[in-house]
Amino acid sequence: MLVPLNPHRDPVAVADPAPDVTFGDVPDRDRAMEWFTAEHHNLLAAVHQASRSGFDVHAWQLAWAMTDFLDRRGHWRDRVTTQHTALEAARRLGDHLGQIRVLRSLGSACTSLGRRDEARIHLQEALELASRHGDDSTRANVHLNLALVLEGQGDYRAALENASQALELFRSAGHATGQANALNMIGWCHSRLGNHTDALVAGEQGLAMQRQVDCLYGQACTLDSLGYAHHHLGRFDRAIDCYEQAYVLLQELGKCSMQATLLTHLGETHAAAGDEERAQERWQAALMLLDQLDSADTAALKEWINRLRSSNPVA
Repeated sequence: MLVPLNPHRDPVAVADPAPDVTFGDVPDRDRAMEWFTAEHHNLLAAVHQASRSGFDVHAWQLAWAMTDFLDRRGHWRDRVTTQHTALEAARRLGDHLGQIRVLRSLGSACTSLGRRDEARIHLQEALELASRHGDDSTRANVHLNLALVLEGQGDYRAALENASQALELFRSAGHATGQANALNMIGWCHSRLGNHTDALVAGEQGLAMQRQVDCLYGQACTLDSLGYAHHHLGRFDRAIDCYEQAYVLLQELGKCSMQATLLTHLGETHAAAGDEERAQERWQAALMLLDQLDSADTAALKEWINRLRSSNPVA
């Protein structure tokens, strides 16, 4: 039995295994994460060996299969390296849809590393390819990735425009999970623009859809966005409730970097509510999580948390 780490991700068609190949037993997400952790460096080597040996389909599809694991564990530099190898392979094949997927993943990894200008270059190329070769769902996914990059660059209106385009395309494609993700992004952009009431409307719609399709990570992200909106409306108890629900889901998923971000938000809300001791506890827990990841990839988040701790000392 094989269980995918992310059952809501659009699948990739792979070739049937050879007759003498048997699958191991991977019955749940925990076992899958254990397997990826144990085989991490072997899989990285396999991607590059496949590319060097002319197995281009295997190279890009294996790199694609690794992205959720690498992202959850904060191995963003490994993700960038493997996706560059995958992109070369997909280009040699002339596989346009494969290139779009890889460019999206590469853009996402660069975003995680704070390399947003580079991310935009990859995603603009993906959008150009998707406009010629992709369906509505494919184009929607690229617009959603672009929205995230633009939000990180502070261009909230352009991010909102891309998220709204993604929502319309996902609706046209009948893609429920995509619609829910787009609604969350729309809500987040509204909050970043100061429109927190509008953010709650979009976020609650997105959360209801995430729950319908049982997308745990989507629920966690949307609850984080709702917590942010409630915080900025002065509803600290509501914000804390949203953040704590999100944290439980992220613990189940093993998404360490997102857990750290969530704990940082939670600490900010405790501090705003006057509970400095609880805020410090949350920020310390976030730093402990970040110590498990590549410190070079998480330095900016650590610096942010340390600034918050210094400006909110416990009496």
